Amino acid sequence: MARLPGIARTDAPEEVARVYDAATAQYGKLLEPLVVTAHNLEVFRAYVAFEMAIAEAHALDSRLKALAQLKAAALIGCPFCIDLGSTEARASGLSDAELRALATYRESDLLSPLDKAVLDYTTAMTRTPVVVSDALFAALREHLTPAALVELTSMIALENYRSRFNHATGIQSQGFSHGAYCVRPENA
Repeated sequence: MARLPGIARTDAPEEVARVYDAATAQYGKLLEPLVVTAHNLEVFRAYVAFEMAIAEAHALDSRLKALAQLKAAALIGCPFCIDLGSTEARASGLSDAELRALATYRESDLLSPLDKAVLDYTTAMTRTPVVVSDALFAALREHLTPAALVELTSMIALENYRSRFNHATGIQSQGFSHGAYCVRPENA
């Protein structure tokens, strides 16, 4: 259970209730991060706008986006993000074998050199302090357009926000990966 009780749909302003309804239609249940964030309408609006912008951006392959998102969640250890991210990664084309290889991706022959560069970048951005080498960025530039790099960087930053927010507020898994393989938390 989260450290803050969520704002129930019946108590939510109409604009928040519409977001709740859309999320419930998309995911089959109301997302706990939304109901907790709804305590602050300005933050809620900004968070939802950023989520929607990243979801609508398509300069980066959705499989790479899901790979980066899930790796950041695993490094931070957010139960909610790992749970939902594992499900979304499968929907983006990642196999269970690739998900199992995530923690030891450098040694995996299941992941391409670009996959590994994306995972290196995600790891570098998720560490504290953030240390992204020029060589790593240059390796990504060989494969990705500037627009795709902005999208990738934004996705990783957003997942860092999500995972850290959810961890701090005690938001747990909601069972999205129930009965399917779910990535395990890693040490950052």
